Amino acid sequence: MPLARSIEHKPSSTEQKINVPQTIYHIRRRNLLLQLHQYTRMQLDSGVETGSATSFAQAIGVHKSLLSKLKGEEGKAGTRDISDSMARQIEAALGLQQGWMDEVHDEAPLTSAEQSFLTMALEAYRRTDAAGRSSLRKLVKEFPSKT
Repeated sequence: MPLARSIEHKPSSTEQKINVPQTIYHIRRRNLLLQLHQYTRMQLDSGVETGSATSFAQAIGVHKSLLSKLKGEEGKAGTRDISDSMARQIEAALGLQQGWMDEVHDEAPLTSAEQSFLTMALEAYRRTDAAGRSSLRKLVKEFPSKT
């Protein structure tokens, strides 16, 4: 029979996320941010480097100041909840299924440019020998990122 030990359990970040009650407004805000992130990535992939929040606001049919309030941090002054009608408006504007904004989604799917790059990188990785794979990993690790 194993000895019972008293160990303080510290929940992992995944467990913390699961145990935190989320209101529909938390879920909608997170989904709005996911869609904005995906939209921004698609803009960057097509060569547009600025103004993505403004053009996203136009795409969903709101003024950029309202978008700022909708994506604002929970509990901060000026932040607005995403109402049922606003959620449906966003879904319709982005071609999402009705109710999509009300469901938990882990992350935005890859854009076609990202998928194409990953396919190309995987092919290069598989085509080369151990030294080539090591060089590819080193190149990716050392690649400068925008901050």
